[in-house]
Amino acid sequence: GLFGTIGAVFYYRFKFKALGDLLIFLVYGPSIMLGTGYVMLGHFDWLLLFVSFPMAFITVNVLHANNTRDIRSDRYAEIKTYAMLIGMKASVIHYYLLTILAYLSIIVMVVLNILPITAFITLITVPVAYKNCKAMSQITEEDVTPINELDKGTAQLQLMFSASLSLALILAILI
Repeated sequence: GLFGTIGAVFYYRFKFKALGDLLIFLVYGPSIMLGTGYVMLGHFDWLLLFVSFPMAFITVNVLHANNTRDIRSDRYAEIKTYAMLIGMKASVIHYYLLTILAYLSIIVMVVLNILPITAFITLITVPVAYKNCKAMSQITEEDVTPINELDKGTAQLQLMFSASLSLALILAILI
């Protein structure tokens, strides 16, 4: 809880130093999952660290889509984001990578029996992820309009992905 509070209060300081993505990953992934697990179980279950990764990847992508779109305005405002540091082409690759890692981590965790086989239900969201990646691939240095709404589209993916994973975990208990 303390780490999450510090992250929320001082986020702007991290963002101005191109560390916002990392902070969001840590706060909205491992910190929430490990903290919730500790409250519910009374101890740290380190497998939850891995379970947090898929959602953390997509959550960071919400921010990354926004930061990629805003590279020019952030530069003018003297904000230094990760997207700004790596540039447009690498930002597209980074968006793809985080998207792929979200799904790949689900597959790996099912294979390793960390998650139940019902977790494959999350794969029904792949068409939305594909649509988002396609939008990201259409940007250029001169034109970022193809991703004007990508942060919202990625947030919608996040909602569908997390809902389908929650459903998968509930089904695993019921089956």
